[in-house]
Amino acid sequence: MTRVIFFVMLMCFCSSFILLAIDGKIYSVERKNREKAYSRVFGWIHLSAALLLLAAFIWLY
Repeated sequence: MTRVIFFVMLMCFCSSFILLAIDGKIYSVERKNREKAYSRVFGWIHLSAALLLLAAFIWLY
């Protein structure tokens, strides 16, 4: 069970990095403000989910 939580946590960290760093820059260059805002919101949601899963992993391990 802890491996699954750790794997999902890593995937959330990776997707939040992609959403916050890469997609935000792409949408800024293309001047797509609505998509940039959605990308930032979902990036922070994924990052907070990853931190919650990290806390669960530490608590279970």
